[in-house]
Amino acid sequence: MDPVIKQEHGNVYIKLSYLKRFAAVKQMAIALYFDIKYTSAQTLEELELEPVFEEHFGSDCCFDYNCKNYKSTDIKSYSIIHGKKILFGVNIEECGYWPYDKEKEYEEYIIGVDEDGAEIKYNSDPDKLSNYFGANPEAPHYLTPVYFSKDVLTKYYSKPELYEVNDGHIRCQGLWLLNIDNLSKDYVSVYLGDLGRDIPNKEQVYWKSFNIVPDGILSETKFKRDFLAQFADPEVADLRFKQLLICLKISGLKNLIGNYSWNYQRKIDITSSI
Repeated sequence: MDPVIKQEHGNVYIKLSYLKRFAAVKQMAIALYFDIKYTSAQTLEELELEPVFEEHFGSDCCFDYNCKNYKSTDIKSYSIIHGKKILFGVNIEECGYWPYDKEKEYEEYIIGVDEDGAEIKYNSDPDKLSNYFGANPEAPHYLTPVYFSKDVLTKYYSKPELYEVNDGHIRCQGLWLLNIDNLSKDYVSVYLGDLGRDIPNKEQVYWKSFNIVPDGILSETKFKRDFLAQFADPEVADLRFKQLLICLKISGLKNLIGNYSWNYQRKIDITSSI
């Protein structure tokens, strides 16, 4: 997921498509005001320039441009442009939000192999899958495990400012949450119906690129949690350590130091030698 808004070197950047969709939903136009000035320690004659004053008036933009000499100790000339630009939203039918959101697309995933070794694929649309209430009895079950290479998680680990990978799920900044089984060292599994229900099509396409033929089973922890309704600790060391760390923050520190915060994790200095 690419950021919609980012701030760099004192500037704020916003993706135009999201801005115009926002304007459409608000049924308002957005006014962009600008006032840009440049100064020089040389005169216009020394810069081989001519004095200029221009005005421009358009249907959605107006500005004036002025360039001339200036009597000052440090500044000998300057140019300035200021005005405003009006940004109109897209048609409300194209905003992409309810009730004008586009029909969601669903990807197919490998869910098994037939007697000849050919891959069996099925669509992840949750409304087309069977369940425990009798829907679509001829279709694969909503809880059919789909398997992926462990590399699928690299994208999410590499962008902690956007994603959070925890024991049993991935979270994207409040936009979506996908339940996963990440307790195997060789693969990650997700229920077919969850892939269609919980993540946008762009993420579905990404996961599809790591889809592998089923070569494993649900972890014991995943089975206990989902089918036996039992509490179960993670089986792998890194997730187990993270769980214990969270428990320590929540309970242990409160007992030790009350309401004060104690940072007992030292930041790693990558410039220091090991």
